[in-house]
Amino acid sequence: MTTQIFTIEQTAAIYGVSIEAIKAQYLANAQGMERMYNKAIETGKKVNGYTAEQLKVKVEEFKALAA
Repeated sequence: MTTQIFTIEQTAAIYGVSIEAIKAQYLANAQGMERMYNKAIETGKKVNGYTAEQLKVKVEEFKALAA
């Protein structure tokens, strides 16, 4: 199974919103993932099925997309 990756411009067009709105959503996603990451670090357990390392990667990915 392959996953289709869309550019920010394509995603904005698909949803009919601005590029700024997409970036704001990516930032909100990064913030949510960061809270999950912190909880995983504090508890030493997976959060929503993600390890702390997986969450760290996701936080970095979403922050890069939001930039």
